[in-house]
Amino acid sequence: MQRFVVEEIGAGPLQNPRTQPGMFKGLRVLIVDDEQGFCWTLTKVLEDLNYMVLSAHTPAQALKHLQSDPQIGLALLDMRLSDVGGTEGLTLLEKIKALSPRLPVILMSAFGTPELKSEATRLGALAFLDKPFRVEKLLRLMREAVGGPIAPNQGSHEFVS
Repeated sequence: MQRFVVEEIGAGPLQNPRTQPGMFKGLRVLIVDDEQGFCWTLTKVLEDLNYMVLSAHTPAQALKHLQSDPQIGLALLDMRLSDVGGTEGLTLLEKIKALSPRLPVILMSAFGTPELKSEATRLGALAFLDKPFRVEKLLRLMREAVGGPIAPNQGSHEFVS
């Protein structure tokens, strides 16, 4: 099972600012990962930050979500979606970009090679996130992907190790 690190050892708690006027509210995030445990954990982290999260474990589920929900504003896509190959995420990325060319997509993988990262960029991925990763890094990439600040929709949250 993949994991991600909430913060570095010895670092203070992650403070998430309250939503300010002009910040993105209600960002709908689609997570596509065949590892249900990882997908569930990442979903819970983002939901705790008050994001709207949809999850899919197969390319067909992901495409169905995208076709039925035009409000999805960001996709987090695992590179390997089965034990068979290793580049199913690239094939899905192509389909996502054909369906929704302006949707920002961040690819994730524990098996990223320079060649795969280059191909992902060529196919339209905004970024490539190596697993395991820190939540802070994911949030920074999400902010860059949507072109502006991202914060929880309401309240203030801390993560402590």
